[in-house]
Amino acid sequence: MRIGFFFAVAACFVWGLIFIVPHFLSDFSPLEVALGRYFAFGLLSLALLLRKGVAQMVRFSRTVWIKALLFGLFSNILYYIGVVLGVRFATPPVTVLILGLTPILVALYGNWYSREWSIKGMLIPFILLGIGMVLVNLSAFTPLSFSSEHIGKYLGGLLGALVALLGWTWFAVENARFLKKSPEIPGGTWATFLGATTFLWVVVLLPILHYFELIACQKFIEFNPATVRFFAWILVLGVVCSWIGCFLWNRASIYLPLSMIGFFIIFETLFGLLFVYLVEARLPSFLEFLGIFLMVGGILMSLRSFRLSKKREAVIH
Repeated sequence: MRIGFFFAVAACFVWGLIFIVPHFLSDFSPLEVALGRYFAFGLLSLALLLRKGVAQMVRFSRTVWIKALLFGLFSNILYYIGVVLGVRFATPPVTVLILGLTPILVALYGNWYSREWSIKGMLIPFILLGIGMVLVNLSAFTPLSFSSEHIGKYLGGLLGALVALLGWTWFAVENARFLKKSPEIPGGTWATFLGATTFLWVVVLLPILHYFELIACQKFIEFNPATVRFFAWILVLGVVCSWIGCFLWNRASIYLPLSMIGFFIIFETLFGLLFVYLVEARLPSFLEFLGIFLMVGGILMSLRSFRLSKKREAVIH
């Protein structure tokens, strides 16, 4: 399980970047940021796929490609659009708090399939993670202005964050189950498949969104500091956060038990906070530090509880 832990932490490290990139691209819409990210991810994946030849594509069944198409939609397109909408309109603290439920939901969903752990053993780690998430974000909450001008956007941001939460919860467990049942598909190959199918979604969505004037494609043709900055960050999101992050998470999903995968997702939040502190050039406050301490404690306690559970099972059998 140690190698799975290493891959999961490495994946969460690069995923932590997604919480700060929207702040550097505030002059671009959430859809433009999300589609730009997956356009870059898709182009890289297509290049890698074509490099291996057509034989690589036809070697796998239609079921595998349909699965990749479905996973690409939920784990990439819907998830990151939801994250960006949440960060932009429901504030970063609210979005992080909602997405902080991901480890708990993934652990419950994974354990529902595998029955590897008792709910009683998961309870205290859940409580520590939940309290930690609240404390980390408590100082950022301020009374919201629920005027008719802002409430619609705020509720839209909340909905986006909830869609991201539920979509990624489903993907994390189903993707792990699929990879465990398909050892013939390497983690890198599967990351490339997900990128290629995600690119198809981007190609379908771009003309539709442009037609309804939800994005303005012509502004990306102009060469100016804003577009240079956009494409620089999009490359980071597409190559580092998407392809490399997906590859690392696929490797982790193979080695980690289904019921434990969720707990390691909290590292994404922890690394996200680290990057935020670095960008803002500050140290965490007392409450933030206490929250981080409780989240790390929840992870460590979950590992200990899981090992004790496995030892008891071994003694019984």
